[in-house]
Amino acid sequence: MKKAIPFKMRTISIVSALCAALTFSAVSNAYHFGESRDSVKQEQKMHRHGGINIKKMVKVLELSEQQQTAIKAIKTQAKEQRKTMRATMKEFKTAAKTLIQADTFDEEAFSALQNSYQANFEQAGLERAKTRNAIFNVLSDEQQEKWEKVMERRKAKFKKSRGL
Repeated sequence: MKKAIPFKMRTISIVSALCAALTFSAVSNAYHFGESRDSVKQEQKMHRHGGINIKKMVKVLELSEQQQTAIKAIKTQAKEQRKTMRATMKEFKTAAKTLIQADTFDEEAFSALQNSYQANFEQAGLERAKTRNAIFNVLSDEQQEKWEKVMERRKAKFKKSRGL
């Protein structure tokens, strides 16, 4: 004859099992969520900045240690140059935000603001182009061709995702 498990003990067992299952599933989902969120952040950062990802270049182009060091130095120098431009761009964005959020939009004031910062915009574009050129010239001819193909595929993928 079977002995019945007391109701109190059975309830405690069920609640314990549910708590354990919920805990393990939450930990598992948190790990998975954090992992995917980081990869999405990296992808967004690359697209937002139009940046050149050294890790991707190393993998795709099989860069030598010397090339990796040279590219890292170029990127570090570019980062320092961007720091000086950051304050100026922040001033522009603050002034533009003020004009945009006004009750009535003043086209002349906005045009004047853009014209006053035009030299800064050109300088920022010039620095980006110089950096890309310096990195491109670190690569061998074969690597340059391969990188151009990678960038074309990336550009096509971006256009396709935007429906262009």
